[in-house]
Order: sequence, then structure tokens, then C-alpha cells
Amino acid sequence: MPLRTLVHSLCFVAFFNIGSATAAARTHAVLVGISEYPNLEERLQLNGPRNDVAAFHEFLRERNVPAADIRVLADGSEIKGAGLPTRKAILDALAETASKSAEGDTVFLLLSGHGSQQPAAANDKDELDQLDEIFLPRDVGKWSGETGVVLQAITDNEIGAAITRIRNRGAFVWAIFDHCNSGTMTRSLPAPGERDRQVQLADLVDKKDKPAFDAAMQSAFARGEQSRGGGSQEATILDNATTATSKGGMVAFYAAQSGETTPEGALPVYSSGSKPRGWFSYYLDKAMRERPEATYRQIIDQVMLSYRAENRNAPTPMLEGTAQDAPIFGSQIVRGPQQWLIAKRGELLRLSAGVFNEVTEDSILSVVPKASSKDSELLGYVRVVEAGAASAIVEPVEHAGKPVFDIAKLSKGGAYARPVELKVDYALRVSAPVQNDYCSAAPARIDALVQELKNRPSLAPRVRWVEVKNAADVRLCVVRDRVLFLDGSGTIDLRPGAEAPGITIAADNKPASADEPSPAAIQLGESLQRIARVKNIAKVAGEVSASAPKIKIDVKLKRNCNAAGAEPDCTDDLLPITATDRPILRDKDIITVTVSNPTAQGIDLTTLYVDDSFGINVIFPINGESAKLPAGGSKVFSPPLTINTRTTGREQLLFIAVPSESLTAETTFVGLAQEGMQMLASRGTSKGVSADHRGAGGLEALFNDAASGSNAGTVRAVNDRTSPTSAQFSSFSWVVTK
Repeated sequence: MPLRTLVHSLCFVAFFNIGSATAAARTHAVLVGISEYPNLEERLQLNGPRNDVAAFHEFLRERNVPAADIRVLADGSEIKGAGLPTRKAILDALAETASKSAEGDTVFLLLSGHGSQQPAAANDKDELDQLDEIFLPRDVGKWSGETGVVLQAITDNEIGAAITRIRNRGAFVWAIFDHCNSGTMTRSLPAPGERDRQVQLADLVDKKDKPAFDAAMQSAFARGEQSRGGGSQEATILDNATTATSKGGMVAFYAAQSGETTPEGALPVYSSGSKPRGWFSYYLDKAMRERPEATYRQIIDQVMLSYRAENRNAPTPMLEGTAQDAPIFGSQIVRGPQQWLIAKRGELLRLSAGVFNEVTEDSILSVVPKASSKDSELLGYVRVVEAGAASAIVEPVEHAGKPVFDIAKLSKGGAYARPVELKVDYALRVSAPVQNDYCSAAPARIDALVQELKNRPSLAPRVRWVEVKNAADVRLCVVRDRVLFLDGSGTIDLRPGAEAPGITIAADNKPASADEPSPAAIQLGESLQRIARVKNIAKVAGEVSASAPKIKIDVKLKRNCNAAGAEPDCTDDLLPITATDRPILRDKDIITVTVSNPTAQGIDLTTLYVDDSFGINVIFPINGESAKLPAGGSKVFSPPLTINTRTTGREQLLFIAVPSESLTAETTFVGLAQEGMQMLASRGTSKGVSADHRGAGGLEALFNDAASGSNAGTVRAVNDRTSPTSAQFSSFSWVVTK
């Protein structure tokens, strides 16, 4: 049985079909984005899909796809020739694309908008849960008691059939689904300025049809329980489309797993010039631009790392298909030097890159005259004065012994800037306690603690306090005598017994004096510093585009079938866990790990376990063992990891690998370990770590800044074996529950 929590919803961002390269191969595209739903309430209207379409249209045009081969169906679009995304227009465009596709062609299909579910037909054997996932076009209607379907909706069966027709023409399909209808395991507060891309089926039912709807849902649930046999769940929202026999292969991405929501909001966060975008489509676009040589699996891993860099625990993308380890766009794309056009605009010098490209204020870039120039043809350096979402204002600076250059000498067509030092913001943005139907109004003593931290910034030097209405990395939530730390999305886990990480504030807390802070303020400040440390380590991993894969990581789960809540079909077999799985783990489940190095160069490896109370525990190396993994070598973690429930919630196993040299000191990051808020026994141990295990070079400095340094650190400063760009970051996550 698959370990991943399976999707029961439908909301689309994109289909990419990447065919094999042939001389006659063409690229066809259908870009669909529905932001306006005339038949739905205002709260269900969207803002991001039209911008998703615009971004992917630009992406295709930059890769020389002719405008005539790109069909755009998006309301509110400024793209010439765009039509309205109605049901008929969408299905006609998919059918036309299939008819035009040929062996080796590339077909790029983008669908961005709402999704939901409806009871499946009684004879539909493909739907184990007996619910059809549906995509909502612009002209979607209500659920009909007469027909038992949502009028004008497009079902997963119809989408699957359209994909199969394309594949039968010889096209290789990459299907990407953004957020869909959510289950009830989590709830977003939601974060200010964000809107979830979900429509509950009840929102599509008129009062007169409610009795028929209730009966239909009860019947579907009963059939679903019978077909699932009490344990298994359906594999994907496309049913058999990913495995059906056809000439072309397929890879599918799913932006969210069952019970999760995926928002849209102003992106990039904390940046001027941000636009409403779907979170998944935005970071997918970013990853594809940064890593054109990556595989499908690496791209989705990069998206997840980007989420963690923004302190987002959800959503969790999924991946399946026949070519997950094939490079996107075949093998034709080769990464060149990272560079952007720089040109004089009036009195300003403008760079055609911004926060989207990890170019932030105070970053340093080198300037060369042409895109093909060697680094030795250096004109000088510039510093970023102001960074927007996709552009920045820069000024010439003296750097590395090179004097300030004269911008008047730039050619009319401009020059090109390449990153030397890209800065990352290590501040932790925290919002004051929020009040809603889950979080209580903060009592005066909690408000006083927050004010004390504001007055004594040394207690939490990384914290930058923001208003509740603004974007934040952490949202404080008061429940009884506890202060909970919600992530940036404000997501709350509604499973029985689940609770966000937090601390208990004693009612008899000693008040602060002029010379001495209160114990509770110290406790709250230390907790926020622990969160900042974990978040910033994730930020380092998420904002660095890692190089080609170096190590192979094999993670497997052995269930404790005697645990309370174990599935009826629980097995003692070792079950593989991939980077996109989010299994539910229980007490005494066992995780086995084998790391192998198939490359011709040695690797220095550090493995950390991050628990839900923000504890960071060293798993490898410990007790004086060497971090070096030689070329062709492997390492079996012994003993395996045994899960306990002293901490519960989302937990993560993080691998950091850098190239090793035989005559150099090994590079490790064991110094990142910290006790969690609960200061309880951990799955791994930080005891016995040799003091000789120390990092070196650019990556060590970066992690030191992330852990305890200033609020801005260097992301890319040197190009040696320990620079961030030479590292490999891999992570595996799960949810521990009692």
C-alpha cells in the first residue's frame, strides 16, 4: 500500500508534456486560468490564476515557443488572443491539442483554478472513495439533484481521457495539479492576504437540492467504505491515467495531499511588486528557472525546500509517473552561468532580477560586458540598493580590490550581472496573538510578555514583530494557558490529540523589573530563537540551488502493527518512503536509513532530525565516527530510528552532503544541534559528538549565520567544495501521532 497520504481533491496548476527530442518536434501549449466565477460567491473568487498563466506564458516564450502555438484561456488576461475558460473551450482546446500532437512533441497544458468533489456514479469502479474529483471552469453551475452532478464541471475522468489521448499520439505528459478540495484534517486561519483554492461541495448545493445531496453523499460514503475494505485509498485523482497503456509516458505532480489546503497570495513574500500567485505554481516556476537541468523528482524536492524556507509546513506535493528521475525538457538544457541583464534606465541602474531570483538588498554582483563573457572580463561590481519582486536597483561599488566602474561606459544594450554574494534575510517575522474561533483573546499577561520582548530585543534578537494583518513566519495563538506557534500559513491540525508546538506560561510568572526580565519572557524569547534557528536552516537549504545529486538515500518504514490506531492492513514489510511522502507514524515504528555514494568523489555527510518542538538532533556522525562517505561507499544507520511520541507533529530528517577531499578536514554541521522547547529525549542523540567535527568554508559560515549570527547572511560567496552551490540537501518528513 502506498505510504503517502492520498489526494481526494482536484484543482489544477499545470500539465507539462515533455517529449523526446526530435528534429521535427514541436511544442504546443494550452494555458487555462480561472480567477472569476460569476455563479459563485465573492469569497470564492480568485486572484492568482491569471498571473499563473502570465508567468508560464512568459516561461514558454523565453524558450522560443511560438506565440501561435500557445492557446490561452484565462479571464482578466492581458495576453493577446486570450479566450474565456469555459467548460467547452477547455475541452475543445484539449481535444485540439491531442489532434495536433505527434511523436516526440512537447505539449504544455496549464489549468489553474478551483476544484471540488461530487458523488461518483454507482458503477464507477475507478473511484475507491466513490467521489469524483472535479475541476471548476468559469461557467460552473450548482449540483443538480436531478442529474447528481455539478453542472458544467469537468471530471477527473474527462481530464484523464484527454491526457491519454495526448499520450496515445506519442507525447510524454508531465501533469501538475495545484490545490484541490480539502479534507478536514487541517484548517488555515487563513493568513492575511491569502485565499485557499478550494470549494467545498456544499457551497455548490442550493437549499432545494440539499435533501437529495445528503442522500447522494451518504450513499457514496457507504460504497466507498465497502470498496476500500476499511484500509486502502485510491491512488491518484487521475485514476488510471498515469499507468494506462499508451505510446507516451507521464509524470504527475500533485500540489497537496489529502487534508491539506494550498493558498494563493502575494508572492514573493515581503517584497514590493508582489502579485497574487498560487504558492505551488510560483515555486514550481522558480525551481524550473533555477534548475533547468534538474529531474522531475529534484524539481518537486526544490519546491518543498522553498516552502520550508518560508516556514510553511503545508501543503505537501506528491509525485508519480514513469520517468520521475528523467531530466525535465529531456537532456537538452545545460545550466550556464547564472546572470541577468543590467542596463541604465534614466539615472538608475536596473537589474532584471529580484527577490524571485534570490537577489535581495545588499547582495553583490559582478558585471561583465556580454552574456558570453568569461569571468575574467570583469567590468566591476554592483550592490543591490532596492530589490523588488522581479527587478532591482543597483549601484557600482568597490569590491574585492576592484574600483567603482563608470556606468556611462556601459553599452546601449547593457551588460550582464552574475551573483557573487546573495544575501538572505534571517529575521523571524512574528505576529502578535491572533483571535478567532480557535485562538482565544490573549490575556493581559500574554500581551505584557509580547510587549516586554519588544522592549527588550536582546531576549529574541532575530524576531521582527509584525501586525496580525501582515505576512509572518510565525503566528502566536493562545489556547488556555498555552502560547502556540503556528506556521506562516496559520495552519491548525485538527486530528484528535494534535496540537501545534507551544509553551505553557505559568500564571504566577514573576514580573519584570528594570534590571531583570521576567522568566516567562525569557522562555518565550528562547522558544522564538529555537524556531528561528530551524527556520533559517530550512531557508539555507531552500534558497540554494543544489548541484547534481551526489548521494542516494534509501529510507524505509517498518510499522508497529500493535500500535493503537494501526491500519487494518498493517504489514511488517519494509515500506519505502520518498521525499514527497508524508506518512503517519506511531509509537515504536522503525525508520531504516541507508546512504550510498555512487559518485567518483568522496562525500562528507551530516544527518539531522528536526522534531515538532524545534529540537535539532544529530543522527550522523555521532560518537566519534567519521562523516566521510568514500566514492562507491555506503552507510547503514545503526541502530535504526525508533519513533516515540514524546513529541508529536510534523518531523523531518535532513541530509546535508558536501564534496570531500582525502587530505582535508571533514565538513560537518553537528554544531546546529539544539534542544527542543520541551527538552525531552530525542530520537537521535547529540551526546558523544566529537569536537573535531567542524564545518569549513562558505557553507559553514552560512549555517553559522543561520543559527546564531546577524539577520542577513551570505548565500553564495565562494565557489569551492564547501560553498552552498556545491551542497546537496535532501529531506524526508512524516507526522508523528499518538
